[in-house]
Amino acid sequence: MAFPVKEAIQRDLTHLVDRLAAALPHLRRDELNLRHAAVLGAVGAVATGGLAPAAGPLAPASVDMLVAWVVGGLRAPGAAGTS
Repeated sequence: MAFPVKEAIQRDLTHLVDRLAAALPHLRRDELNLRHAAVLGAVGAVATGGLAPAAGPLAPASVDMLVAWVVGGLRAPGAAGTS
């Protein structure tokens, strides 16, 4: 039995990583997959309140810092011996 939702998600995820790979040719696919997983983890933590301080939701400056971390992490050179 096919799972059309699971297949659609996998297709979309593959398409997204393919687009990232085209934009970030300095990264091997395995390293790109790891960085993408880290981004998803960070976004998931924000979405579930995992990064929010006890006082409430993240401040806009914190969101800006997270975006800078994501962009910097994706643009950074490949790990030693992997590029």
